[in-house]
Amino acid sequence: MVSSQVLPDGGDVYRDYQELCKKHRPGTELHILEILRKRYPGYHVVCASQSDCDLLGYAEAGLAVVELDADDENLDFSRGYKSPDNRLEEKPGILKDDVRFGRFRYSWKGRDFILYKISHTRMSDWAQELLFVLSRRTGDKTTTSRNTAIDELLLDVGTWTGKIHEEIFVFDDGYWQKSSSLWKSIQRASWDDVILDSKTKQSLIQDVDGFFDNRKLYAEFSVPWKRGLIFHGLPGNGKTLSIKALMNALSARPGPVPSLYVKALDKSCGTDQSSIQSIFQHARVNAPCLLVFEDLDSLITDETRSYFLNEVDGLESNDGILMIGSTNHLEKLDSAISNRPSRFDRKYYYKLPDHQMRSDYCQYWRKKLESNKTIGFPSELCPVIASLTDGFTFAYLNELFVTTLLAIARGDQSIKEAIEGANGEYSSTPGPESDSKHSDNLSIPEGLEENVVFKVIRAQVKILVSEMGNSESESKTAEEKVEDKSSN
Repeated sequence: MVSSQVLPDGGDVYRDYQELCKKHRPGTELHILEILRKRYPGYHVVCASQSDCDLLGYAEAGLAVVELDADDENLDFSRGYKSPDNRLEEKPGILKDDVRFGRFRYSWKGRDFILYKISHTRMSDWAQELLFVLSRRTGDKTTTSRNTAIDELLLDVGTWTGKIHEEIFVFDDGYWQKSSSLWKSIQRASWDDVILDSKTKQSLIQDVDGFFDNRKLYAEFSVPWKRGLIFHGLPGNGKTLSIKALMNALSARPGPVPSLYVKALDKSCGTDQSSIQSIFQHARVNAPCLLVFEDLDSLITDETRSYFLNEVDGLESNDGILMIGSTNHLEKLDSAISNRPSRFDRKYYYKLPDHQMRSDYCQYWRKKLESNKTIGFPSELCPVIASLTDGFTFAYLNELFVTTLLAIARGDQSIKEAIEGANGEYSSTPGPESDSKHSDNLSIPEGLEENVVFKVIRAQVKILVSEMGNSESESKTAEEKVEDKSSN
């Protein structure tokens, strides 16, 4: 849709701006405001904050109509090529304009405005985008600095800007930004993909849902409506996947709960302490919300710990904020964080998967492959594979299935190479002493020894055991079971 608005002659605003740029200019916004008021005497002029009122993003979402005045000879922009967000999508790239100085026609709810976008560089070499909204003066009751139409527009745009739209708030380099790519990635995450013992999984889900469902109950007992959880344990056992599943589940609630993800505290300008303050200020504005600190032990250092604790349980209210901190090294966290209820109230331990959990994970993959008629994966194989993979994390179990399926998908030669390669890899390492108890404990159901999936998995286990870097006892346990089974 193209606006039919006819733009008035704004005089030589661009030349005035050029002259301004040549001067020492504290308070650039004020000078530009004066220029526009002089050139548009019949209009109200308001300077709007891009971060609080994303007028152009609002129009891109289809909520207003915006059109660049391309006929304006004083337009300053760069045209560049923008590649697709993901090359796998096989979509063509587009040409996109980066407007540094431009005038736009802007229409909203039958009202016409003029919008100026001006990007100027501060003395710190930081580019700041300024937006100026112009509305024609009418006979309604307005003052020289207020206009009903502009105020209503900015109120609507500001409300929209403050919300997330299929996005996740991400804190990085000292400021919050919205990430649609992270939001897309969590849409594939489900609690069905998280293999935990049923009691732990159910307790975790109830803990989170119970917090957001029971605001009135917290108030009834005069308890602050805030909570903190710590996910800890060896890497590769489901902490990040659990966080993604939580984010996805919370975004799908009848009243969606926004997720705020802290990627790093470091910032190019400012301090880690100011970053912590910004993080909690934003969380309070967006509460009720989920606030995630991944790798908490790396984020909170000795220098920032006191600032963090002050924000967590200081004078300011954190009502509606559920914090989750994850760590691979619980022992590195200060006890004031890890062992103090009301800061982080509950800890969930992600241990190495036991035999039952490994068997459940095999069943998870078997169900994913049920529709594939070319791969024979009987249910009886699951406990056998679980016995072969003692000491494996879920990350290694996932790699085991991926490499196995790729070898099978590539055909017979790849299967042969996988098995022979594994045997060669295994024979180059010192063999474990024989132990008859493994052949006693590990039995293969009749008819499954020649199963292609089992053959390739057994070969791949040998390779992964040599790469795992686990402790000697863990590696020996897995290797012994493979060797015993190979000799049967």
